[in-house]
Amino acid sequence: MPTRPTQPPASPIGPDPRVRQARAPRRPRYWLRRAAVAFGVVVALLAVLLAVPTTRDALATDAGRTLDMALGDISAPDVATLVAQVPQRNRILAADGSLIATTWWQNRQIVATQDVAPIMRQAQVAIEDARFYEHGGVDATGLARAVFTNVTSGDATGQGGSTIDMQLAKNLLQLQAQLSGSDSAVAASTDKTVSRKLDDMVLAAHLDSSLSKEQILTDYLNVVYYGEGAYGVQAAAQRFFGVDADKLSIAQSALLAGLVQAPTAYDPLTNPDAARARREVVLTAMRDQGMIGAARFRTANAAALGLHPVQPTQGCSASDHPQFCDFATRRMLAAPQLGQTQAERDRAWRVGGFTVTTTLDPAVQKSTDAAIARQRLPRSAFRDAAAVVRPGTGAVLALGQDVAYGAQSGQSMQSMALPATDGGSGAFQGGSTFKTFTLAAALADGYSLDSTIDAPDSGTPMPLSEFNSCVPLGNGSWAPKNAPGDPSGTMTLTTALANSVNTAFVALEAKVGICQVRDVAQALGVRQSDGQDLQPLPSLTLGASPTAALPLAAAYATFAADGRYCEPTPLASATGPSGALTFDPQCRQVLDPAIAEQVRQALREVVTSGTGTSASIPGTWVGGKTGTTDTSASTWFTGITTDLAASVWVGDPAGGSYRSIYGGDVAAPLWRRIIEPVAG
Repeated sequence: MPTRPTQPPASPIGPDPRVRQARAPRRPRYWLRRAAVAFGVVVALLAVLLAVPTTRDALATDAGRTLDMALGDISAPDVATLVAQVPQRNRILAADGSLIATTWWQNRQIVATQDVAPIMRQAQVAIEDARFYEHGGVDATGLARAVFTNVTSGDATGQGGSTIDMQLAKNLLQLQAQLSGSDSAVAASTDKTVSRKLDDMVLAAHLDSSLSKEQILTDYLNVVYYGEGAYGVQAAAQRFFGVDADKLSIAQSALLAGLVQAPTAYDPLTNPDAARARREVVLTAMRDQGMIGAARFRTANAAALGLHPVQPTQGCSASDHPQFCDFATRRMLAAPQLGQTQAERDRAWRVGGFTVTTTLDPAVQKSTDAAIARQRLPRSAFRDAAAVVRPGTGAVLALGQDVAYGAQSGQSMQSMALPATDGGSGAFQGGSTFKTFTLAAALADGYSLDSTIDAPDSGTPMPLSEFNSCVPLGNGSWAPKNAPGDPSGTMTLTTALANSVNTAFVALEAKVGICQVRDVAQALGVRQSDGQDLQPLPSLTLGASPTAALPLAAAYATFAADGRYCEPTPLASATGPSGALTFDPQCRQVLDPAIAEQVRQALREVVTSGTGTSASIPGTWVGGKTGTTDTSASTWFTGITTDLAASVWVGDPAGGSYRSIYGGDVAAPLWRRIIEPVAG
């Protein structure tokens, strides 16, 4: 038998430089090799069966060594790769390291050898493979006994004579089949055939030549299913007793060890009598094998089951921040760092083992949630949503809305603060928040804040032929209207923005160019909610295109960052089975810093003397822009401080028609209540 490593691996699972790799196999024709192995198996079994009792153990050991060497010559999947792909939990954290959510495909927590109580290791060996430390990957004695029983019973696939090594091999191969997504592979991995059993034996031999016995047992304890959704001994210890695996008692260890054979039949939560009887079987085996004495046996056997079940929760629905959790998960599953194809990324996330640190700032999120909870909406059909980002980084600090996360009536699995491209339901006309993009386009075209524009009276027809456009607009006219009381006539661009004069900005757009306004908005990351280009129509400057709070917040953050746009992201960093994953800010200079500074000055005027005064925060520099659609179905305030940018939407998701509801009255005060507690 090959020499075992003398030092256990440093990690509980996965590739390790101290784990000796299986030797490269020689590759004769596969069926010939299998035939040779089958013949060797028969010879080894005959040697055992025909041996006299006094020499049987010695012959079994020699036969086992011969069998392991023969099986080791057959190619098998890489041991390190198989073990590294055992599914486990993913953890999603806030920026401060606090837990947002735990997700899994299989509820498993990989633990190291020293993190499993020694008595638990003994209990599993006692009930499943008493000769575990004596045989190699395959136990010739057990296999001979199984073959004899099967031959005499007429059932060629009845007893398997499986060792812990073989059980681990079987579980690893079945996991690979499940992860492949192939129904035929899954079916083949569970077939009760001699061929599949031989696959287990081959891989068991490779495991035995690559890993120490202690590591094989640890991997087995981490892999097997204990029932009640608990995979691996750590999850099982938590599920049934509310303790970690290194704190398990004799009675607890015996109960868990007995579950592996039939997790449902022996489930102590539903079948306590069967579980107690099975525990006694394990305790008896431990006593008979000298692992515990008679007194400890009696004490453990008399003990109550002592269950303290803990129902684990997982997924974004169990999180305090479900919308953000869902957003981060979607972005993670789209990240090329996780895999080049969607199938690769999905598989990597199912395998798990990732710890994802997000950009969520608990203080900002708390302030957002509290402000939304206190908001008094102007109509029963109205809802609200908000997004907060960090200028210059793209870090999304918070998402909020007043609609609960869920699939029940009155709930939603989508965030209204996110566009459809991020799985959100935010698709609301941006209103006058788009006038800022027209201002930026004009400044880039040579205008200044003191430049004047002639604002026609409300409802004055404007010929479409007079619009500078890159697409045909036809020969008709458009008659935009102002809000009641808005001024008209000649005014500076600063005044026009502060008072949000529609006709002034339509006239400015006509001169600067519709497509120039569109290009500036898109350079700032604003597109239609479904990711399509903004439509180059005269109504663009009045925010006729559907958008969401997050892209607007990120766009305005560009003005606070001296013209540097950063794509909004919820991902800061991650670690996984293969090491660290980095998510560097995706930033680019899209505006001249001098233009960004002029836009900031104009936005400041909106808050100090214009439509956004209700967003003012004493002692804090604030600039921003209100927005209201024609029917008042959507109202906005998108604003910036020196280190924060946020956009707030308040409106009717169904797009009803209302009167006299404005962004400065409902959205701007909500923005202030969100930002004031966390403003730097």
